[in-house]
Amino acid sequence: MDITRALPEPLKSENWGFLLIPEVLEHIDNKVDFIKGVFKQFNGLVGKVVIIVPNAFYKEILIMLETVLRRLIQTIGSGLHLTHCRKS
Repeated sequence: MDITRALPEPLKSENWGFLLIPEVLEHIDNKVDFIKGVFKQFNGLVGKVVIIVPNAFYKEILIMLETVLRRLIQTIGSGLHLTHCRKS
């Protein structure tokens, strides 16, 4: 799916509990704009957006995530919640 294009009508007529974005964010150049686009496209259609990144505890990934999340919180504001999980 191209996040820069309008959603197809069948998707607009549904409500979803979750939108999963697995292991994509690390391949996106402008991560903040990508996530803002996701929130814009799926606002009101999705209960939660779940973004999964590989090696989330690898130092460079942590720094990237912290930077992206700080910028998102500044632009999107409230309603953005961060939860993290780790392998046991």
